[in-house]
Amino acid sequence: MNERSSAELRRALENLQDDQKAELETYVQTRAGLNDLYSATQRNLDTESRRRSQLEQELELLKTSRTEKETAMLLLEKSVHEKQDTIVGLRRQLEEVKTANLKMTSQLKTTQETHQRDSLKIRGIENKLSQTTANLKKADKDLQEVRSSLRESEKTSSELGQKLQEVQLARSSAEQDLSIEKQWRASLQMEIQREKDRVVELTNELKKARVIKKEHAELQEKYACLQETVSEQEIALVEMGKQLSIAQEKLSDMRQVSAVMKDSVWVDDKDIAECQFCQNGFSVARRKHHCRHCGGVFCNSCSDNSLQLASSSKPVRVCDTCYTMLLERASS
Repeated sequence: MNERSSAELRRALENLQDDQKAELETYVQTRAGLNDLYSATQRNLDTESRRRSQLEQELELLKTSRTEKETAMLLLEKSVHEKQDTIVGLRRQLEEVKTANLKMTSQLKTTQETHQRDSLKIRGIENKLSQTTANLKKADKDLQEVRSSLRESEKTSSELGQKLQEVQLARSSAEQDLSIEKQWRASLQMEIQREKDRVVELTNELKKARVIKKEHAELQEKYACLQETVSEQEIALVEMGKQLSIAQEKLSDMRQVSAVMKDSVWVDDKDIAECQFCQNGFSVARRKHHCRHCGGVFCNSCSDNSLQLASSSKPVRVCDTCYTMLLERASS
């Protein structure tokens, strides 16, 4: 019985050693593959982090340029509004100048008409003067009357001459005002043309700013995609770390089980007369049972649990103490 049990124990130990060697080789291979995968993933993560930092720097530059463009746009809009207000004011002034010009032209027409009437009066007076001279020659008696009428006519002629000079002065001043008005109108037209050119430049700059804004939105989308890839890689690294820790825990459990199996001794049931747990004696009704983990001898009630051990392919009988200890190890 002892030789058979020792032979079975040796075979079990040999099988256990072979299983441990195979599991150790698979673990070494798995660990090497995981290390390679971890190093490759770490390199990819470093490159992605560098790209992410570069993209963040570019994003900061784009943000600053965007703020500068927005401020420039606000200033441009403000200047455009101001220029529009000035254009409206200049248009009003131009309308006022036009109305003043119309008034001046009407006044000039009235002065020309008065000048024509005065010239006609002067001609009539000259005719009257010739008639009076003829009447003086013909009638000496009416000399005093003619002289008095001549004085009156001379007074009227002097008044008419003064009026003519005033009309000529008014005409020259009106012509000067008209030339000044023409020059001012030409300067206003040049200013309006410059403002139109400035508005065209501002619209071109606005189009460029819209293009830059579109490029900025595309860069933001690319940055979001890169962030998603980086987060996915980080999650994959965390899962790989968890799997590695689980494998290490399994390896430590296997080492502990192998150590316990090495330390455990298969007790001969002939040397045991009572249960090693409840201290009750064995009989026909209370039979002996070996714990397949520690090798002790127990009764049925103290060893009615079954677990799958590393040395067995199916669940085998274990005592209550080993069952509790193995469950605690499995749960931890």
